[in-house]
Amino acid sequence: MFTLESTVRFSECNSCGKLSVSGVINYFQDVAEMHSHSVGDKNGECLDIAWVLNAWQIQVKKLPALGEKITVLTKPHQLKGFEAQRNCMIQDESGEIIVNANSIWTLLDKKNLRPVRINPEMTAYYELEESYPMEYAPRRISIKDIPPESFQNAGSVLVRHSQIDLNQHMNNSQYATVAMDFLPAEYCFSQLRVEYRKAAVLGEILNVRQFRQDNAVYTLIENAGAEILAIVLTE
Repeated sequence: MFTLESTVRFSECNSCGKLSVSGVINYFQDVAEMHSHSVGDKNGECLDIAWVLNAWQIQVKKLPALGEKITVLTKPHQLKGFEAQRNCMIQDESGEIIVNANSIWTLLDKKNLRPVRINPEMTAYYELEESYPMEYAPRRISIKDIPPESFQNAGSVLVRHSQIDLNQHMNNSQYATVAMDFLPAEYCFSQLRVEYRKAAVLGEILNVRQFRQDNAVYTLIENAGAEILAIVLTE
């Protein structure tokens, strides 16, 4: 188990003084990268291959508040074929896990954009642990039973420089932020899932369409060609 001690900062909070959704995902991305680097897996610095995030499943019991001391934890629990899975958690000062997550990653050849099989040398970097006890959702978010016309146009956004990360794509946390920006401020959820399909790049116009069923909201983030770049489900 790899851990990171922190205190929730003002810049990480939403308008309610709680750690924002993007703040949660940023912590989880950072702790995953720090863990990989600490064990010698530097594929994030490699020109040929890289770990690419496919999906998040994040369950929220409560969000930590401004000034609260937290411990962010991560552990890989599966390395198989082209795919890796790791849990991430946020623990409060009392030791209670208040946010837990599973993430699914694929090792990708950056030149031909094809998956690369995880070899024994890479497997040796990581000590696999027992998966966190949670109800695991599939990697894909199913929308096949929702008629396309049920999705309402919510608006559009321009991908700006501030949203671009080292991979020259819109950072993973930004897709959830885009979805949340088109939901009412008072909307509450206990689970957030994100399925990533294609990376958005600088200057793209992203169209946002949403479908609400009870408390569940499905958000499609599409490019100008109506390709789905990501699906975000909050419930």
